[in-house]
Amino acid sequence: DWVSVAMAAMAEALEDRPADGAVLWAALSRAHGQHMVRQDLPVMKRSVSIGFDTHIGLNKSRRMQTNQDAVYFAQTESTSILLVADGISVSTAGSGNLASALLVQAIAKLWDRDLGKFAGLDDEGMVEWLEDALATANQSICDAARQLANGDLSQQIPMGTTALLALIHRSTLFLASLGDSRAYIVSSSGPAILSGDQNVRGLWLTAHKAGTKLPDVANEGFALVGYCGRFDEHGEPSPAEPVTRVLKLLPGDTVVLCTDGLTDYAAGTFSGQSRIIQQGAAWDDLGDGCRWLVDAANKGGGGDNITVLMARIQED
Repeated sequence: DWVSVAMAAMAEALEDRPADGAVLWAALSRAHGQHMVRQDLPVMKRSVSIGFDTHIGLNKSRRMQTNQDAVYFAQTESTSILLVADGISVSTAGSGNLASALLVQAIAKLWDRDLGKFAGLDDEGMVEWLEDALATANQSICDAARQLANGDLSQQIPMGTTALLALIHRSTLFLASLGDSRAYIVSSSGPAILSGDQNVRGLWLTAHKAGTKLPDVANEGFALVGYCGRFDEHGEPSPAEPVTRVLKLLPGDTVVLCTDGLTDYAAGTFSGQSRIIQQGAAWDDLGDGCRWLVDAANKGGGGDNITVLMARIQED
């Protein structure tokens, strides 16, 4: 809730910022009040509405490329699962669209297997399920890449994919993130980002903030360091550690999961991306809101695959 206000206060356009200190203080006070409600709210079962849309990207479609994004969602009476993936295009052992498809297949299989377990899991158990699911998917993608390379990956680039995997159990969101696909929550305080980009630039920023030595990484800043399909230096499957979040959701809160085809092309700045996300989440029909966001990315160039998945806590 505080992050939502902070993001608005740092908006590039002056008209999008609070008019003065009094307005900012009032917004912070409201956010603090909402945070206290969120913290003290008893966990209860609430219905969740879901919408999604995906597109290859207008510019990519002109070059006869494929949609390497993948999306999956399912629901029971008390639990919803949400998954958005963006396959990594640079690979010689497999492909990005195959990696994201294998991720979906692995997660869907685990969801079906464990449906009866979620009611008995506490918060720690839910997070552990997300981490184990991504580790299992990592193994599946690595096994397929090794098979496609006839067992020798020494001269190959294995396939991989980003992953945003979430469970909404009763009124709590459990999120695990790998890569640079992004998750947001849009509440009455505004939009707030829930995930950070796991790339080389992120490593540099984290090291700078901690005052430690910058990692000696030769890759460009946007090269991913967190993804599914990861091997260690010895050529063995080695799942990356996802960033996890646990957050109580209030009625009317909307969770937005999207690939970087949206954030890279719908707006040119961080604050512009947040504003676009908020506008898309304001639609009464989430499917229409997702399509509006996809259209915004295509109008901005459509140079990458675009996938948006939204889930809203209903006011029962």
